[in-house]
Amino acid sequence: LPGLIVFGHEWWLYWVVDQETAVDIIEFPISIGCTRTIAGCYRLLAAIRYLLGV
Repeated sequence: LPGLIVFGHEWWLYWVVDQETAVDIIEFPISIGCTRTIAGCYRLLAAIRYLLGV
């Protein structure tokens, strides 16, 4: 499953794997955008739309 983590203005995509007894987070974050600039907001919006299949 995709998981979004926000650090300040930066948005990061992590992959979360649901095991039977635990939840693992794959430590390979991908920056999907930021809210500091208009271009970063559009990039973030495009990434979220892609994840939702819109």
